[in-house]
Amino acid sequence: MTDPQGPLREDERRSYAALFLFTVAMLLACTVWAIWQDSFSRHLWKRYKADFYRLAIAKYEDGLALDAERLGATPEYAKLTADLEATRNAMAGDGEVRAKLDEFADRMAGAKNHELETDLELRFLRSEIEEVWYLIESGGHAGEAASGHRRKRDSSPRGSP
Repeated sequence: MTDPQGPLREDERRSYAALFLFTVAMLLACTVWAIWQDSFSRHLWKRYKADFYRLAIAKYEDGLALDAERLGATPEYAKLTADLEATRNAMAGDGEVRAKLDEFADRMAGAKNHELETDLELRFLRSEIEEVWYLIESGGHAGEAASGHRRKRDSSPRGSP
């Protein structure tokens, strides 16, 4: 007697692990081959490009050294360099310039704090004015009397948002 589900059970028992393993191995081999082709065997120009950049950097560094030598031989440059160094030393030490810079920095910080406080007060004032305008407008649409809101608006320092 034949089993009515015989072929189905036989198909369910068949293992596809070998086929899956072969497919994974082929995908891995193709990936390794593509990386090898892209990085080493096909793009020989990458080596030339690296050599070109190395030579260009050496050329520009040599040109920079020559320009620095030529510039160092100029008396005007030497004078300006000495002035710059003297100014840096005056600013770095405890001299009069440093004291003035510290004073200006303190005054600048105080001015910045005052600016932030004034800006905050201005924002609060604007929000209060916008609130009154909203109450007047919404009250007008709802048919409510807005005289109290108008008095508050007229007593504020600014009459419009």
